[in-house]
Amino acid sequence: MDKAERARKLEWKGDFHVKRKILILTLFCIMIYLVFRAQSYAGMVWEIEPNDSTASAQELLTGLMGQYLYGDINVEGDHDWYRIGNVSEQSLVFAYMNKFREPIQPNIRVHVKTTMVVEWGYHVVAGQVISEPGDLYFELADMGDNGITRNSYYFSQVVVDGGDNNPEIEANDDITHATPVSAGVMTGTCLGNDIDIFAFQGQKWADILVITDNDPDRDGKCFQSRVTLLDASGSELAIHDNGGYLQQYNWTATFGYIYLEAGTYYVKITRGQYSEDDDYRFAVTVGGAAVAKKRVKKFNAAPITLLLN
Repeated sequence: MDKAERARKLEWKGDFHVKRKILILTLFCIMIYLVFRAQSYAGMVWEIEPNDSTASAQELLTGLMGQYLYGDINVEGDHDWYRIGNVSEQSLVFAYMNKFREPIQPNIRVHVKTTMVVEWGYHVVAGQVISEPGDLYFELADMGDNGITRNSYYFSQVVVDGGDNNPEIEANDDITHATPVSAGVMTGTCLGNDIDIFAFQGQKWADILVITDNDPDRDGKCFQSRVTLLDASGSELAIHDNGGYLQQYNWTATFGYIYLEAGTYYVKITRGQYSEDDDYRFAVTVGGAAVAKKRVKKFNAAPITLLLN
């Protein structure tokens, strides 16, 4: 082997080692980015099959104040089960199942031990009171007879201690006087043209979800909440209302995906024209983790969710 060829081989080996180090450094940087991004979705988990019965129900991790889950209905008739252990009596359950793509018709059942406390009907559970302690199960299904073998969904659930609630602080009718979200559930009363605004901190990359319970006293008379998400300047980001179906829908949910910058955001609640009552309650999660300052140490999850549309 002459000197020129040997030099070329040494040069190639040197280039190879340099390129390998660059590749390793690049992969390391990507990994760090993904870790930090994953931290933004603090409560995000994925479905683990099989989970088609109470016996195989997927455990939702303890210590998280709410979880944001991605799953699939794999075959027609498939039911996905999720479990939260040792939920206390008088806890409040909020849940939202959103279709990731057409034509799924998402529905939620809720069970405590072997007792069903929420029957099929809707993709939202708002402020369901748990009357006895025990293991809590969510049963998710696609109620549409569409012949599709796989439908994807997002599922958010939060469980709140019944005593973990704070009222609005009047007057909170503009962003400069907004009531801080300081508990698992925030409560309010909205009369006439009243405006109620609540402030919370959003983090970068995180989604936001809110569900309001429009009949907290369960007297059959509902407040028609109009829920708006505002940015730090007070500009509208998302809005949703329940369309006036007061007896059927005792909730308002706004769902979607907005990749926010870190900073202050606001929930604005006003009264719809079909309101039959004045009271409501709600909670907020960011990226699946609760915004509320007060934590429920004995719970696997937390308050309601309001996601953007």
